[in-house]
Amino acid sequence: MKNNIQYKNLSQQDIADSQCDVCSTINQLCKGDEETGQALLFLLERISRGVLSVIGSGGKTSLIQALSLLLSKKGRVLITTTTHIFPFSYCENILVEETDSEEAILSLVDESFRRHPILCVGVKGNDGKLTKAPILFSALEKHCDYILVEADGSKRLPAKAHNKKEPQIPEETKLSILVFGASALGKPIEDVVHRVELFQGLFTPPLKKGTVLSKEILAEALQKENLGDLLFLNQADCIEKKEREELRSFLEKYLHKPVILASLLSLHSGALC
Repeated sequence: MKNNIQYKNLSQQDIADSQCDVCSTINQLCKGDEETGQALLFLLERISRGVLSVIGSGGKTSLIQALSLLLSKKGRVLITTTTHIFPFSYCENILVEETDSEEAILSLVDESFRRHPILCVGVKGNDGKLTKAPILFSALEKHCDYILVEADGSKRLPAKAHNKKEPQIPEETKLSILVFGASALGKPIEDVVHRVELFQGLFTPPLKKGTVLSKEILAEALQKENLGDLLFLNQADCIEKKEREELRSFLEKYLHKPVILASLLSLHSGALC
């Protein structure tokens, strides 16, 4: 496949070196997990310079971590949120105030990029999480190559339904990735779905508590919400190998969008340091 990632002001040798660095980082991250490695390569081929939003449940932060490490081989990566996110241990975190000016924030971003290719920026809340910085994404875009946005919350559950205000995707978004945790399949919806009442209400008649989340129910719910340019099915290691391709194909045909299977929980933690 042709790589769609933009290389600005780079020689052919620079591009080749960058691609080699990406492959090396994928090998470090995946440690022999070919399925997850191929999933990350598939994603990279579809990411262009600008804003990428990650929504859904069951692995948003893990996906942002992996993509930030890979994209940092090609340019400057800024991580942020429209909801809330914990600071990251492997990159520099820029903590700003609600009253900070755009000029002051951009100055901090420029200075920090001189030291590190990956930054995370946000306003620190009382719970230790970061919330949205008081600056337009269109302004941030001019000072980095890629912006990765966690644009949804899920209370650490593998599945969720969205209310009318969710997800909070910036209008500058070039690609939105919907994450779903496959560990939710085969379990009662009230145990695995955030905002389960909204999930039940997607169906007529509404689903009853105790209903087991099947691939058919999942597909119908995802179709009705119609979110994300592609579906990233995480926690694929919870599914028997022989059933994974069947599930991917079923969802892809039902949703009419790309479906990617991966197991980000298998990523080698040392590579994130």
